[in-house]
Parts: sequence; structure tokens; C-alpha cells
Amino acid sequence: MAKIGVVEYTIRHYLQNPVDYKEAHEKLAQMGVEYIQGGVPKFLSLEEYKKGLDELGLHNISAGGQYDDIMADPQAIADKAKFLGTRFVSVATIPIHFRMRGEEGYKAFAKAMQEKVKFFKAQGLELTYHNHAVEFVNFDSGKRGMDILFEETDMNLMLDTHWVAAGGADPAAWIKKCKGRIPVVHYKDYGIANVQEQDYMEMKKVTEIGGVYKRFMEIGCGNLNWPAIVEATKEAGSELVMIEQDFTLQNPFNGLQTSINNIKSWGI
Repeated sequence: MAKIGVVEYTIRHYLQNPVDYKEAHEKLAQMGVEYIQGGVPKFLSLEEYKKGLDELGLHNISAGGQYDDIMADPQAIADKAKFLGTRFVSVATIPIHFRMRGEEGYKAFAKAMQEKVKFFKAQGLELTYHNHAVEFVNFDSGKRGMDILFEETDMNLMLDTHWVAAGGADPAAWIKKCKGRIPVVHYKDYGIANVQEQDYMEMKKVTEIGGVYKRFMEIGCGNLNWPAIVEATKEAGSELVMIEQDFTLQNPFNGLQTSINNIKSWGI
């Protein structure tokens, strides 16, 4: 059974200063959350950060980095992961300078990442890629960017259900495809905003495409096929289900509680 955690981007507005940061983590702990994913804030040293998590029984599941960070000083990121007690090193979406080169750029990025897969593996760590929608770009060869990253690297994939769907692909099918390489899944729902939700639109908390306003929703409250996704997660043997909601109309902690309750009711 997978463990449930929270991606801290969901509550980023409550992490902007030391007081709010501490209160937000206390709130997560009170909700029964044990696993988080997020960066170390500038106002805390790594040691202070880890001490604060330990006191609340919280565990950061990955040491993250942008492509440039991983290429510039991979050992520093490896050391950070070891200090935090995690085996995962996460890398964010493929940089635009690779994307601008089309299929060749994806292949070049894959080659660079595969070298780092070997580097981290030698230290008992696993490089894990977090997708968005851009990786599902279609090339004339019939390949998609995501196919290249999957086939030409041994990276784990930290699939994001919302962004897989936004890319026109099937989240459940991709989770199954990644069996053995998907220890962490980002659960994020996908819905369409009501045209009367003016506050939502004015706050730019939706993405508009052709007059249709896409929104991020609490897990189980949107349009994704959660029975299929949950079954795929179990079949793939994923260890961690991390809840993420980029924007919400309500207090994000309330939204997180809704998501947690729904996921638990599905037997995760």
C-alpha cells in the first residue's frame, strides 16, 4: 500500500517566513501527514530545516534540483539527499533550450540525464523526473518527447496525473507503462472552471485554452478517471502518492484534507 504525502507547492503561500513556515508544518503534522516534498527555504539552514522536520515527524521524500543545479554540482545534491535520508533526487521539467531543438533536444537531454542516473546510482540514489504537459509533444518520427525520456534513460518517472492528461495522454496507462520505475506518483486532479467563477479567473488560477478554463481541483473532485489511476498505482507498485494542487478556491489545507480523505477511501 502506497503512503500518502503532500507536495508543498500546494501551500507555498504559507511558507514565506519562519513563523508561517513552522505553523504550516505543524498543521500538516496535525493532519497526519508524514511525507512532504519541497525545497529548503532561504531563511533556514539545511540542518535547521531537517531538525524542524524531525521534531514534527515529517520526512522530505526528495532532494530536488533544476537541470543546471544537477549538472553544475551533482555531488552537493547527492549529499543533501543523504542528509535528508531520502534516496530520490528529482529533476524538474526539461529546460526550454532543449525543447527548442525538437526531437534532437530531447535526445540530448536524455543523454545528459542518463549520465547523471549512473552518477547517483553509484551512491545508492535514484534520479527521478517530474513531467508537465510539454513532454507529450509529437514529433514527425511518431515519437513523443516523453517516449524519448522513457526509452533512452533509466530515470524513474515521477508522473503527474494532471499534466499527463493535459498532454493528451492517459495517466493510468502511463503509470502502468512505468511499472518498476515509478516509486512516486503526483496525484493532481483536472477540471473545467464554471464560467461564473470570476474570482478564479481574475486570480489567474486557471489556464485558458480557446475559451475553456482549465482548473486544478481537489483529488476526486475533477474529471480524471481515479478508479483506473488508483488501480494502475497499485499494479505499478508505487511507494508514495504525493498530493499536489497548484491553485485552489479554498484554504489549501482544507483542500488537502478533502484529497486525503478521498484517496484513503479508495484503499491507497
